[in-house]
Amino acid sequence: MNPEDVANVMDEIGRRVGPLGEQTAEILVRGTFAESLVWAIGGAFLLLIAIGMVGLIIYGIRENSGDMVGVGLFGAVGAAVVGLPILLVNMVGVIAPDYVAIKHILEAIAGTR
Repeated sequence: MNPEDVANVMDEIGRRVGPLGEQTAEILVRGTFAESLVWAIGGAFLLLIAIGMVGLIIYGIRENSGDMVGVGLFGAVGAAVVGLPILLVNMVGVIAPDYVAIKHILEAIAGTR
């Protein structure tokens, strides 16, 4: 789909649903923002856990405790591997929720969602 086709589809949808469609679209954008914000905060929290685990690793090295270093390393890598993608993927919805909402609408129209 080129941009003109997208604009035509959105104009046609706007004509069919009228003012109620505008309110629904606004609610969808707000919901997309809220959902993305919650997920992004969760991803950031996991990254904070990963940073905290680095402190555990440093403490384990100072105390010469291999178990503590292993647990800290496992936790730090695991939290970073999970948290970073969650944060990055959901930042689009925080920065441009209207883009994500329109993408969801077009996917629903195309039947891919």
